[in-house]
Amino acid sequence: MYAFAWDLTRSRKGVFLAAIIYGFCPWRLGQMGHMAQLLTYQWIPLALLFLRRLMRENRWRDAGGLFVCAGLQMLSSFYTAAFLAVGIACVFFYETVRWLRQGASNRVVAGAIVKLLAVGLLIGAILLPVTLPYYEVRNELGLGRSLQEAIETSADPFDYLSAPVWNHLYNWTRPYLQNRFSKWGAEHWLFPGLVCLILALGESVRIMRRWWKTRRKSPPTAPAGSLNERTAVFLIIAVTAFVISLGPRLHLWWE
Repeated sequence: MYAFAWDLTRSRKGVFLAAIIYGFCPWRLGQMGHMAQLLTYQWIPLALLFLRRLMRENRWRDAGGLFVCAGLQMLSSFYTAAFLAVGIACVFFYETVRWLRQGASNRVVAGAIVKLLAVGLLIGAILLPVTLPYYEVRNELGLGRSLQEAIETSADPFDYLSAPVWNHLYNWTRPYLQNRFSKWGAEHWLFPGLVCLILALGESVRIMRRWWKTRRKSPPTAPAGSLNERTAVFLIIAVTAFVISLGPRLHLWWE
């Protein structure tokens, strides 16, 4: 996360905080039952870093970095592979919009697309030998999640304020914020930490105020002020991940 945030912001203090939050936020403490996944999240921001560089610089070394990091992440866990897929889709969307707005050269666009296709084919080749046996066993044993389980394990918006029972600093909120809709208790301990929430909210408010002031000062014929790049990328990822986490049916305040 340090490298990815540095590539976006060039702020020593900012990237240090981003790395600390990504590695040690209270959400991780609430998901200790998923230790195998918690120990392998490091490849996600590195994969996004190489994807961003590839779509901007059109270099084979970035394609190689994307292949290694995305491949290792997907081999680590199908859950984290799904998380990575969301991040890749968001960064790809943002960079594609940037291509269209800035008029990227056909050489850069075509080269990056060719390299992305090559990376996708190589990752598919290394995943196929482990994916096919997995699905064979799943089908033989009749394993899988039902729609009801998907609904019950989906997040309620207030789950992002719910801390685990062993978090002595914030567990006093559990009587008020404990999810009563689902029997999957630990799946709803999604509190990322007070510092993380304050920083995210404060930065969002600051950027939106600056965007609004720029928009008001812009003449009618001029393009309106836009969010800066570092905010746009993380905002797209955050909003997309939040919406997906709500699952196939929205339940609010555990109803």
